[in-house]
Amino acid sequence: MAEHRLLAAMEEEVAAKIAAIQRQADAAIREIEATVDQTLAAEQAEAEVRLREQLDEYERATRRQRDREWRSRIRELQFEVVTQAFGDLARGAAEIRARDDYPAVWSCWFAEALAAYRSERGECAEPPILRTAPADRHLADQWATEMGGVELHGALADGLELVSPDRRLRIVNTSASRLQRGRDEFLKMISETFQEQVKS
Repeated sequence: MAEHRLLAAMEEEVAAKIAAIQRQADAAIREIEATVDQTLAAEQAEAEVRLREQLDEYERATRRQRDREWRSRIRELQFEVVTQAFGDLARGAAEIRARDDYPAVWSCWFAEALAAYRSERGECAEPPILRTAPADRHLADQWATEMGGVELHGALADGLELVSPDRRLRIVNTSASRLQRGRDEFLKMISETFQEQVKS
């Protein structure tokens, strides 16, 4: 009988210890699960941040690439437009001497060049040397008395040049020089236009 009570007491003690161990195990499992949940949440948050950074970088890289492609295409379009437009103008300029109003055009170019020369050197400066094509000598002779000299240059197809006596200043006003200035201005204008179109 005493043995039976002793066995019962031992069984109760063992059951109590098992229950305590079970409670400790349950608590440890809950703590581990909480730690795992926190770790997973932190890792997920970090992964989402990395993913967002990667997506942002991808978007920036894609935008840079597209911007480079647009700029490249803009330069191609500019070249095409300028080449076509100024090819047409150059063909027209080659025939300028044959026009009936060429003497008036030459005189206008002379007046522009002289104004530019005086603007650079002043009204009281020594008169410039007038260079022009041999075929335009009759036009240059009208101004010979006001110039420091007249020189005929076969390299000039049309128009004229004014050169200071010290050779440091040269004003060129020919169809070729005007086309070049116009080309530069036109290129700048269409560049600004295309850039505005890209932004909008």
